[in-house]
Amino acid sequence: MKWKLYKYKFADSLFIEAIEQYQAIKDTPDRHIAIFYSNFAESLSEQAEFRYSNQFYKTAITILQKDSLDEENRIYVIENYHNLI
Repeated sequence: MKWKLYKYKFADSLFIEAIEQYQAIKDTPDRHIAIFYSNFAESLSEQAEFRYSNQFYKTAITILQKDSLDEENRIYVIENYHNLI
């Protein structure tokens, strides 16, 4: 079961912090940071911030496509495309 607490401001700040921290320790973006971007995009989309959410979904797609031979990455690419508005 997925719980919705609707504490977007707090959640979004955690997504941003996670992205910044991950970038600070990892020199190359990978699936894990793409998932952070995708989760942040989902939060923005739920707040009807589609212009911004689409940018973050596209960022996730770009990162995932760099290793498109990986089956799991291809699945995530498709999921992110489905979420674009």
